[in-house]
This record gives sequence, C-alpha cells and structure tokens, in this order.
Amino acid sequence: IPTVDETLEIPQLVFPAPANTGFQRVAYFPSYRSPAASAIGDATLNSLTVACYAIAPISSNYPVTLEQPERAKTLIQRCHAKGLKVVLSFNGTSATFKSMVSTRASRKIFIDSVMKLVDTYGFDGVDNDCEYPSAGDASAQGNMYLMKEQSQLLQRNIQKAL
Repeated sequence: IPTVDETLEIPQLVFPAPANTGFQRVAYFPSYRSPAASAIGDATLNSLTVACYAIAPISSNYPVTLEQPERAKTLIQRCHAKGLKVVLSFNGTSATFKSMVSTRASRKIFIDSVMKLVDTYGFDGVDNDCEYPSAGDASAQGNMYLMKEQSQLLQRNIQKAL
C-alpha cells in the first residue's frame, strides 16, 4: 500500500472563491465524440457555463495524455468563442492513481504534464475525475496533496498573467 510522504498543510487561498450566485451548467464531452457543430449544436453549448474535455488518462509512469488533440482544439475554440470555460478532466486506474498521489515526485510528474496540456491547448482549468481516493489506503490524503500542489501552481500562473 502506498503511503504519502509528507504531512498535509491546508493552503491559504490566494484567490477566494467567488460568491455562489447560481449553479454552473457543466457537461462532459468525451474525446471519442466529434465537437463539430454538426455533432454538438450551438444550442447545447449556449446552455452551458463549463465544458469538460474527457477523459485524459493517467499513464502508468504518471503523465497525463490528451486523446484526440484536434478534437480538443475544436471544442476549446468553439467554447471560448461563446464565452464558456473549458477544463481538462483526468482520471486513471485505481492502482495508477494511488501510486501517483503517493509521493511528491510522482505528483510533480503528473502536475507538470497537466500544466503542459493546459498551456499548450488553452484549457481554463482541470477537473479531477478520479473516483478512487480512500482513507483506508492513504490515497485520499495523497489526493489532498495533489489538489494543493496543483492549485498553488495554477494560482502562480494566474498571478504571472496579471
């Protein structure tokens, strides 16, 4: 069973969450489906606030891969033209996820690969769609470290952009 290699420190948020003024309308768009207007109509996109490009799998040595990059580009272009945010959704097998979150080094490999995809393709953020974290095997704690470290990096990038 993997163990996490440090203790959790709750991060101080640099950017507080916005006031909850209503529900976000979110839809997942799988990489195997065409994002062309003939397949996903404007009415569908106009009804959303966030589109999730799904699913970027975590490989056994921890980088995330983007399936169907041309489809991702098309979806991002269409959504951004309508003012929608597009996030990259990732997941992996239970064993891969548990192993990836267990050490700072493996999380860094993962986070670096996610950030490269965010920067390369223009995603607005990421969605952790891993459904495996468990208190019984330390993967829940490792997932908290992952979210903390990724959040800090995203916030630093936002600050640099301002």
